[in-house]
Amino acid sequence: MEDLRKARDAYAVVLDSQPDSYFLADNVGQLSLGLGEKDRAKSAFQQAKSIIERTGERSVWSLATLA
Repeated sequence: MEDLRKARDAYAVVLDSQPDSYFLADNVGQLSLGLGEKDRAKSAFQQAKSIIERTGERSVWSLATLA
């Protein structure tokens, strides 16, 4: 679990410096789910959705994130 927490925290730090990366937000969400942190995961996924909507990104990966 400690490795997941470290990875999640590292992605969160990078996300702070790259706020338009839905990929990073999605990773924070996935890792938060793995840690059982449902509220944090929900927040990260909402952030990813907002980024995709704001940027207009339409790729296989962005659509998978929305799904």
